[in-house]
Amino acid sequence: KLIYPVDLIFVYPRWVIDSAVWWQYLFPLGILLLALAGWRWRQHRGPIAAGLLFAGSLFPALGFVNVFPFVFSFVADHFQYLASLGIFALAGAGLTRAFSRWRSSAAWTAKLALLALLGVMTWRQSATYRDSITLYQSTLAKNPAAWMAQNNLGNALVNAGRVDEGISHLEAAIRLRPDSPEAENNLGFALLNRRNAALALPHFLRAKQIRPEYVYAYNNLGLAFLQLGRLSEAEVQFRAALKLKAEYPEAHLNLGLTLAQREQTAEALTHFASAARLRPNYTEAEYNWGIGLALSGLASEALPHLDRAARLAPHRADIQFALGRTFALNGRLGEAIERYRAALKLAPGFVEAHSYLAQALQATGQAAEAANHLSEATRLGGKK
Repeated sequence: KLIYPVDLIFVYPRWVIDSAVWWQYLFPLGILLLALAGWRWRQHRGPIAAGLLFAGSLFPALGFVNVFPFVFSFVADHFQYLASLGIFALAGAGLTRAFSRWRSSAAWTAKLALLALLGVMTWRQSATYRDSITLYQSTLAKNPAAWMAQNNLGNALVNAGRVDEGISHLEAAIRLRPDSPEAENNLGFALLNRRNAALALPHFLRAKQIRPEYVYAYNNLGLAFLQLGRLSEAEVQFRAALKLKAEYPEAHLNLGLTLAQREQTAEALTHFASAARLRPNYTEAEYNWGIGLALSGLASEALPHLDRAARLAPHRADIQFALGRTFALNGRLGEAIERYRAALKLAPGFVEAHSYLAQALQATGQAAEAANHLSEATRLGGKK
C-alpha cells in the first residue's frame, strides 16, 4: 500500500489466522529472508536501516499485544503511518540519486508528474472522509462484510433522520456479528426513534445478555419502558445504569424524568442537577431542572435554569414558553409577555402561548391585543 496506494479501505477484511495452514508461514519467512538479504548487502545500509525502523515502529500493531481495532480487522492503513517514515526517507534518497543523473528538465518533469499523481490520489481519497455516512458507504462498497461499518453507517443514518435506511444496515450488522451488543443496542434505539418501543425491547435485552455490564443498554431499555408507560420498570433500569456508571448524565436525566412522572419531584430535582453538573451545556437537564423547580413552587430559583436552557437552544419555542410562565409566576409580566412573543415567533400555532399571552396582556391593560390572541387561541383549539 505504501508503494502502490490504491484500493485503500477504512476497514479491511479480517482474515482467519490458522497455524495449520502452511502458506501463512510464507509471510514471516519472507520478512526473515528480506532482513537477511539486507544484512548481507551491508555496503548499502539504507535499506536494512529503513526496514528495521519500519518493523520496529510497526511492532506494537503486529499482534503481540492486544489492540482494540483487531476486533474489526488485523490491519489498517493508519497502523503504518509512523512506520512508513523510514521507507519514505529511503525512497526519497533513492529518487534524489536517480534524478541527479537526469537532465535538469527531465528531472523536474518527473518530480512534478510524481507530485501531481500523488496529489490527485490524495484528493480523491480525502473525499471518502467528507462525513461518516460517506466514509462507511465507501467502506461497504469495497468490504460488504465489515460489520462495524454496517453498524456505524446505520447509526449515522438514524442520527441524520434516515431511520428506515439505518435500520436495514443495523440488521445487516447483526447478521454479520450476532454477538455485538453495540449493534443490538443501536437497532433498538432506531426502533425507539420510530416509537416502536415494544419491538425495541428484545434488542436491548439481547445487548444486556451479551454484555451484562453494557451500561447504554440499561439506559435505552429504561427509555423503552418509559415510552410504554411502564414507569417502575424504567426506574429500575435507569438506577441499574447509574450503578454501573455513576457519572452518566443521560441516565440521571432519564431517571429524573421518570421520578417526576411518579410525582417524586424532590429526588427528580437531584438527578436533573447531577445531569447538568456532569454536562455543563446540557439543555434538557437545565430545562427539566427549571420546570421541576417551578412546579415545586420555587419559581425564582427556576428562572436561571430556564434562562440558560433558552440561551443554549434559542430555537426551542417550548423553552421560551416555560420561561414566560415562570416570569409570570414571579410577577414579572413584562418579561413574560416578551417570552410568549418569542415562543409564538418560533411556533405561530402554539395554542398555549397565545392563551397565556392573552392573559398577561389583559392583566397589563392591553385589552385589544389580548382579545386578538384569545381569539387565535380559540381558533386553534385552545381555551377561551
